[in-house]
Amino acid sequence: MASNNPNIGAIASSLAIKTYDLQVVVKGIEDYRGNTTRFLVIGKESPSSSGADRTSLLLGHMDRPGALNEILSVIARAGINLAKIESRPIKGKQWKYLFFLDLMGHIEDKNIKDCCKTLNALCSYFEWLGSYPRSDESASDA
Repeated sequence: MASNNPNIGAIASSLAIKTYDLQVVVKGIEDYRGNTTRFLVIGKESPSSSGADRTSLLLGHMDRPGALNEILSVIARAGINLAKIESRPIKGKQWKYLFFLDLMGHIEDKNIKDCCKTLNALCSYFEWLGSYPRSDESASDA
């Protein structure tokens, strides 16, 4: 799609660049050599609930004992399965982290919506990244 539409960009390997005759805008965008990338389709509208969804969040917590446990307890009390949690260092802030979380469910689900409302009030940083149908590979995570 990126080779045929100037409004579409792609992160691609050198093989894909040659195969699809893509224009390179920026090379070497990774932060470090061991980088891995999770690809998502980004759009202006959020898909409706499919009944088999994930919700992705980006959270920051106060720097105090038990803060992460408090966040995880909110999720557990809501009866939500946490499919993924990953800490990422905040650039320029040594020993400070943000957390990517994947919750099983859609933001339109009452328990997800209520949980996000509680997390938004509890966390120093809260961002809903989106809710979307699970891929076939992630369906086994449910």
